[in-house]
Amino acid sequence: MATLPSTVDPSLATSRKTDVRVLEANFGDGYSQRAGDGINTIMDTWEVSWSCLDATNYNELNTFFEDNQGYISFEWTPVGETVEKKFVCRQWNTNHIGNSKYVLSATFNQVWDL
Repeated sequence: MATLPSTVDPSLATSRKTDVRVLEANFGDGYSQRAGDGINTIMDTWEVSWSCLDATNYNELNTFFEDNQGYISFEWTPVGETVEKKFVCRQWNTNHIGNSKYVLSATFNQVWDL
């Protein structure tokens, strides 16, 4: 199991979006019945960014995401939490801000691999 490189900590300006998978059956007169869809119904998506990365740290992170190809999970401890969780990264964005400095933003989707 790969672990996200920790050479440089992400910016504190990370954000989390939580989705809950729910099955719902609607009946007449506004009545409905709901149940969780599966065992792990709560899924987090994190927007994570690193600012002012030098070329070495940028290349390390970018290569990590490329090597995991959007489907290989990795472990990461979200900001403010103490337990590692499993994520995949299917999308990341790079901004070159001059003088060999980069800003890298990535979207981490929580997964429940074995």
